[in-house]
Amino acid sequence: MRGVQLVHLPTTLLSAVDSSIGGKTAINYNGYKNIIGSFYDPDMVLIDSEFLDTLPAREFKAGMGEVIKYAYISSPDLYNLVNDNFERIIRKEEKITQQLAKNLYNLKGVHENLFETGIRKILNFGHTYGHAIESATGFKVKHGFCVTYGIVAELFLSNKIGVLSRRKLSRYLELPGKFRLKNILDELDFEELYQIMLTDKKNRNGKINFVLLSDLGKILLDVEAGKRDILYAFERARKFFG
Repeated sequence: MRGVQLVHLPTTLLSAVDSSIGGKTAINYNGYKNIIGSFYDPDMVLIDSEFLDTLPAREFKAGMGEVIKYAYISSPDLYNLVNDNFERIIRKEEKITQQLAKNLYNLKGVHENLFETGIRKILNFGHTYGHAIESATGFKVKHGFCVTYGIVAELFLSNKIGVLSRRKLSRYLELPGKFRLKNILDELDFEELYQIMLTDKKNRNGKINFVLLSDLGKILLDVEAGKRDILYAFERARKFFG
C-alpha cells in the first residue's frame, strides 16, 4: 500500500539514456509539457541493447537528440566520440551503441536528482526551447527531435549573449546539422513559443532561465535572456534548418 518495487526496462534509445533514469514521472496536460507529475525511483534499470536493434530508424534517430545533449554538457571526448561516429551510431553498430548507452547512463546517474536543483539542471540543455516547440506542435514531433531544435537555438542564444564564440558556435553546429531535420520552425509562431516558454518550470520571478554553453562541458545555469535575444535565436535556428 506504499508503492511497489519498480524496474525500468527501456526499449528505446531515448529512454535508455534519459527518461528511464531517475524518478521523475509526469504527464503533459492542457498543452503544457510535463506539467503534472510525481517522483518515484526505480529499484533497477535494465538496459538490453538488443531492444535498440528493433527500433525503426526514425525512432532511433529521435533518441539521438538526448545523446548529443550529453555530448555538449559532458566533455570534448564524448562530443568527438558522437560526432566522429554519428553514422555508425545511426546504423546501430553494436559496439558503439553499447559504449554509448553505458557512458550516458553513468553520466545521467551522476547528475540526476529528483528536484531539478544544482548540477542536475545541466541536463536541461536544449530543453527550454525544445519543450516549447514540443508543446506548440501538440506533441506530434518526437521529444528527441525537439531537443535537437532546442540545442541549436540555445547555441545561437549562447553566442548572442556573448558566452560562446562565433568560432565555437560554427564548430558545435556541425553535429545537429548531421540530423538533416525537416524545418518545422517555419510552421511555428515565435510569439506563441515565447508565451509557452514563460511557463517553463526553470523560470524564477517571471524571468525565463536558460541552460547555456560556453564550451564543451562548461555549462551556465539560470541564465536570463531578454525577449529580443530569445526570438533572435529562434530565427537563427529556423534559418539553420532551412
